[in-house]
Amino acid sequence: GVVGGEEEVFSELVLWAWHGEHDLRFLAKRPAGARPVHVAYLARRLVVHSWGIEVQPRAKALRTAPGTQLSAVLRIETEAGLSAARFRELLAQVMEHVSIVAGEPELVALQIDFDVPRSLRGVYRELLREARHKLRPGQRLEMTALTSWCLQDRWIDPGLVDAAVPMVFEMGSGEEGLRDDLQGLGKFAEPLCQGQIGQSTTDRLSSLLDSRRVFVFAPGPWTEARVAKTELALASGSW
Repeated sequence: GVVGGEEEVFSELVLWAWHGEHDLRFLAKRPAGARPVHVAYLARRLVVHSWGIEVQPRAKALRTAPGTQLSAVLRIETEAGLSAARFRELLAQVMEHVSIVAGEPELVALQIDFDVPRSLRGVYRELLREARHKLRPGQRLEMTALTSWCLQDRWIDPGLVDAAVPMVFEMGSGEEGLRDDLQGLGKFAEPLCQGQIGQSTTDRLSSLLDSRRVFVFAPGPWTEARVAKTELALASGSW
């Protein structure tokens, strides 16, 4: 469960705007003093195969008001069993797409979303180091992270990214153990994971710990009513 109260006050909500059409211009109407709501939108998806890269650009419209803080998310997937050597051979092509996404207008951050298998972590580190050089001055580099990477399976080098967002949902067969670890520790062991957390309205709501920024995934379009309902749920500790 989630312990409610002052310990879990969060100062920023980030909407993951995934597939589908999203009209988020209503965010401009939030009253003065309201909690900031920012947007991290799926910009494109890459699937890395042994034969090359399958590219899926964003297909549906995203409408935002001027002044909305935007992060672009690049989703990367790989075919089962792809070797590190082959991934490295294709890295230059992947980086072309990193450059394109990082160059989209008005971004405060580029976020890489890659549930990287253990065998490809070394090449993923190279990708993230190169991605840093694609950013404009002032832009952040972020990554999503499996919850285990923020606890016992720490492999993210210091300084590799500006922040890692732990995805505390759909954690698979070891979920209860991970939730117990989080409950016991009271924070993520990996410093880069501290300060932000990822939740999903399709899964159990987890403790927000000391997270100032809360990213939320929800199926379907974000609406003004859905944002209000989400804020209330996060404050109360239950969807």
